[in-house]
Amino acid sequence: MSDLITVNKTELLARLSSNRESHAAKVAKARQVYRAKIVEELDRRLGEAKSGRDIDPGFLHRLPIPRDFTEEYDRAIDQYSWHVEDTVELTRQDFNRYVRDEWEWVRAFTDSNSVYLAE
Repeated sequence: MSDLITVNKTELLARLSSNRESHAAKVAKARQVYRAKIVEELDRRLGEAKSGRDIDPGFLHRLPIPRDFTEEYDRAIDQYSWHVEDTVELTRQDFNRYVRDEWEWVRAFTDSNSVYLAE
């Protein structure tokens, strides 16, 4: 099996755009929940501080900032939008990224955002 595949540029761009929209929606939801959790924690810690209790400043490190890889989609969309042919040759790795949405950073994205997307 060849490591190169020829795909229709319009279909590739449609898939990349769809995957991007899905990714951006997950990021937006994760950030919304993240901000709510941060505010909740800060309010609680402020109450504890006002009542004279000691505060563990490390609580912020237990709430990872949601990761956003939307720029990776934008970069690929820009690249193939400028491609002048109707078809594009993709490597197996690029096919997995762009079509199957299996990027190298998926684990980092899942790890940082899953705590917020599980709700």
